[in-house]
Amino acid sequence: MTSGWGLDLALLAGLIFFLFGLFILNRHSATPFDGLSDGLSEAETGKGGFSLFPRRLIRQAGIMPQQMLLLYWPGKLLLAIMSPLLLMEFLGPQAMGWTLMVSATCGFFTPDVWLLRRRAARRRRIKDSLSFLIDLIVAYLNAGQNLSQAFRQAARYGLTPRNPLAKEVLLLAREMDAGRDRKAAFSALAERTGVDDLHRLAAVMTVGFQVGSPIGQALSSQADMLRAKQVQRSTELINRMSMEALFPMMLVCLPMFLVLVIFPAAVQFYEMFQWIRVML
Repeated sequence: MTSGWGLDLALLAGLIFFLFGLFILNRHSATPFDGLSDGLSEAETGKGGFSLFPRRLIRQAGIMPQQMLLLYWPGKLLLAIMSPLLLMEFLGPQAMGWTLMVSATCGFFTPDVWLLRRRAARRRRIKDSLSFLIDLIVAYLNAGQNLSQAFRQAARYGLTPRNPLAKEVLLLAREMDAGRDRKAAFSALAERTGVDDLHRLAAVMTVGFQVGSPIGQALSSQADMLRAKQVQRSTELINRMSMEALFPMMLVCLPMFLVLVIFPAAVQFYEMFQWIRVML
């Protein structure tokens, strides 16, 4: 019994250290990325392939893959072992084998679910800020600044430092200042965020660089399209929230409708049938 409790305490301590590591990662991800590395190698920026370490998912979630290199698989295995043990502590010997397997499976995939949710939230923030950022970039370009300066100034003074789009655009500006090809820099920006609007923006910028068209006009058209899409998303969100608010209102109003309308009408019908029965 003592050895069993010792194992549980050791696993619990490991779980605490793992959660503390996630907390540290979350704190570090709130700061701008250092250096010029985007965290993805040339072989890993391709669309296909399979890897035991989801480097692209981690990077699109706003975390440098190197920070989770020694934490990802140990954390998954630790949660897969700890979850059924905690379930046995609560249920005792009555715990069924299939419940332990389900608990271990859920614990094993918990880091992946956390990364997916974090990536989805990060993409939403980027989409909400993109049209405003492009408008600022166009304004700085019209003021006479070059492309990298316009991106840097718009990200630094138009967005908050904790905004994920600001950090990615600052990294893009540093890459262009360091001499990286513009087409490759914009493609890397779209790849490390995974946002479809940035993929389209990268394609438009690439075509503009190739044919020599004015970048400001292309960015202005993209900003107009993004604003229209943002209005559409806001409308869809309002409609969905209205439908979600209608359901609890129906749960509250339906019993009141039954008591105040249906029940008195049913009583009157019953009395009327009784009178008809007596008369017949």
